[in-house]
Amino acid sequence: MPCRNTPDHSYFDSVITQLELSVGIWVISELFYSYLKPYIEHQAEVTRCRVFNSIRYESTRIYYVMRVYRFDNRLLNRHEKEKIKHIEDTDAFFFPSISTRKSQPSKPVFFFDKLFYNDVMLLTEEGYQWVKQHLYKPQVYLASDYPTLYMHELAEKSIAHIHPL
Repeated sequence: MPCRNTPDHSYFDSVITQLELSVGIWVISELFYSYLKPYIEHQAEVTRCRVFNSIRYESTRIYYVMRVYRFDNRLLNRHEKEKIKHIEDTDAFFFPSISTRKSQPSKPVFFFDKLFYNDVMLLTEEGYQWVKQHLYKPQVYLASDYPTLYMHELAEKSIAHIHPL
């Protein structure tokens, strides 16, 4: 199995039910929550929610609202030399080569509390493989494409996949 501590690429994926909520809040399926639960125990609050379709029928599937309150900024390398400036906000940057630090804990999910990344979930190779196998039709983007996607309003809630070297 490849080492998860030394990633070199990030991918963005919009597999979660996308609802316009505030920063750090996600609506996730029961299946995804069961996978994330041991890794987010001390950094997120989770509660069950009811989901309805456009004609007001309630989903038979179980969903949860997850609010992230503790982020993993100190566990992530931003690679400042490769940052990309936002076209409208000169004080805001994207980090297309974001990766985990070598000494990071062994977990498949990270959260980054930085402008433009508040709604991004970072997954290691292990987390990405799980998402790919268990979630329906994930849409994956290279991290280097994320600034373009964001600036063209094509990315909402996202999941980032961090590949190992």
